[in-house]
Amino acid sequence: MKILLSILTLVIFLFIAFLLIANNTLNDKNVPITDLAEPGDRVLAVFAHPDDEVIVSGTLAKLNANNIETGLVYLTRGEAGPTGGLVPQEQLGQTRTKEVYTIKNILGVDYMKVFDFPDGGVGDVPKDDVKKSLLGVIEEFKPTIVIGFDETIGFYGHEDHRLSGVYLHQLLDEIKPDYLKSYYMVTLPKPLINEALKTSNMFRERYAKSPKNGLPSADVAVKVWRFSPEKRKVLEAHKTQKVIFDDLQPYVMNTPTYLYHFVLDREYYHRVPL
Repeated sequence: MKILLSILTLVIFLFIAFLLIANNTLNDKNVPITDLAEPGDRVLAVFAHPDDEVIVSGTLAKLNANNIETGLVYLTRGEAGPTGGLVPQEQLGQTRTKEVYTIKNILGVDYMKVFDFPDGGVGDVPKDDVKKSLLGVIEEFKPTIVIGFDETIGFYGHEDHRLSGVYLHQLLDEIKPDYLKSYYMVTLPKPLINEALKTSNMFRERYAKSPKNGLPSADVAVKVWRFSPEKRKVLEAHKTQKVIFDDLQPYVMNTPTYLYHFVLDREYYHRVPL
């Protein structure tokens, strides 16, 4: 009996050690931890497609738990994406719009807007039309903190992502709202970029070959392990996009959620000077 107990103790010790090593290997512990916002703030996240919020879902859940008002904006309905064999292609935009309203409830988001710019064709629309739509949202919601995509690679090489970041940044520079305190772009630290290049075909095929054309530096991170259940529910709600998640996060749905997010326990941001 003592031998079995010793073996069990050793196995548990080795398993915990493995998780700690993985956490230290994949994260950049030099990036300072922040809550991103404080009571009284209003945080607006602007993305291109329904499901883009996955990369900040832990942050949004944490903000909601801290009673901070949040908003989500999507430029498109994602009608050009995969259907997962669940709906006809012509119904995908409507279906994905319904999916994000489920996400709104999961994350406790206070404000949501889904525009109807063409999925995969944001660059074909006059940029002033996009910026005018975003201006209406900003004037209505009056965010003190804004989150968006970077302007160089669009997180992993999606042009809609990149342009949403470009237009958002241009607009904020033009209007300079006096209530805006901070502007962040979603990013990853080098260890996670390197891991994504190994494990994700889509990331590897689309990501910049030169580091200078890749994601911006990670300046702050938000610890989100406590919100692992919400992050899993968000993934599950985007039923039509399972093939995308299986590629970009190949282990997430096959690993107990608390264990997965014990290792990947933070979301990273690049602070943009205002």
